[in-house]
Amino acid sequence: MSSEARTLDNVKDVISSAHKNVSTVDKIEFYDKWAENYETDVAILDYSAPGLAANSVSTSFTGDPGAALVLDVACGTGLVARQMKKHGFGHFVGVDGSKGMLELAKNTGLYEDVRQCMLGDDELPVQWGSFDVVLIVGALSVGQVPVCVTKELCKATKPGGLVCMTTRSNQDNVQYKASLEQQLKLMEEEGLWSCVNVGEVEEWERAVTEHEEGYIRGCVYLYRVSDFKAPPCQLSFTGDPGAALVLDVACGTGLVARQMKQHGFGHFVGVDGSKGMLELAKNTGLYEDVRQCMLGDEELPVQWGSFDVVLIVGALLVGHVPVGVTKELCKATKPGGLVCMTTRKCPDNAQYSASLEQQLKLMEEEGLWSCVNVTHVEEWQRAVSEHDEGYARGCVYLYRVSDVDQ
Repeated sequence: MSSEARTLDNVKDVISSAHKNVSTVDKIEFYDKWAENYETDVAILDYSAPGLAANSVSTSFTGDPGAALVLDVACGTGLVARQMKKHGFGHFVGVDGSKGMLELAKNTGLYEDVRQCMLGDDELPVQWGSFDVVLIVGALSVGQVPVCVTKELCKATKPGGLVCMTTRSNQDNVQYKASLEQQLKLMEEEGLWSCVNVGEVEEWERAVTEHEEGYIRGCVYLYRVSDFKAPPCQLSFTGDPGAALVLDVACGTGLVARQMKQHGFGHFVGVDGSKGMLELAKNTGLYEDVRQCMLGDEELPVQWGSFDVVLIVGALLVGHVPVGVTKELCKATKPGGLVCMTTRKCPDNAQYSASLEQQLKLMEEEGLWSCVNVTHVEEWQRAVSEHDEGYARGCVYLYRVSDVDQ
């Protein structure tokens, strides 16, 4: 049927058939076939979500939209990117499960890249922490995308960046919406992001089910990703994370363990110099044991060579922990295990950072470990000193301990 002759009844039939597609293959085939008439059909529905999502992001985005990199998840034919373009955003990467939809999105000329991915079945094909804005409009609904995908949206976003999500509020989607909101709240409690705004909309789109008339309601959620990001150890860990024993050095209140938990790690031992921090870490229920130790003054209170992963995040700084502690981190790690360390790259920490890197290199020359990856991060955390503005830079170092005896 030509697009000019399509009616609301045609659209109802199409959407009704979508709910019969259970398998991944069926869903892809459905959206590939629908791609040609998709924009005509959503216009008939008076579908408002793309414009509402773009308005929500634009209102709270504090940077230069023209320089921002935007990830459009479940991008379809490009409706969201068109709306974002009106607000000055111009750099888009699109992800969708349908090759047919992606072809039409690509033809708009708005996207710098488009990538095929079945959300929930495949991991988002993007580099974590690289986007200023991430949106998913229309796909978070029953039978489409599982709510756990929200964690990947968060991971894809830069610290301080925005994640915008939408869902329907009609009868068929009530249970899914409740599960989604529970997930969003849990992620906020874990410190992954903070809620900027939740907007309930009365006239979301025209109703298409037999038991609904007029317009159905919908909701737009906007979250800002926390400035703290855990190091990406999971990208290089080749074993079973669920069986791995992780030593969290300078664990604080447990921020790193919470992040590692998302990637399947579940066995943690925490070490910190502060009894108060350790009490809060213990209360998270994540740690099998917590131990007090002043790094540099005392030796790590662990058995050497017993941990699959050792992390120290936030403590390798001038005036805090001496660089020599890195040898203890290495000794605590099993042969073939990973040691992940971070430091800031701001002027106040420049000399310490140089000394740290010299120490890491020396240990590599001694055959104690080999460098897996060094990641420089432009927006590490917001600057706090008088002579710095914006964001301070930082660095994540990942080393694999040698199989030889140390």
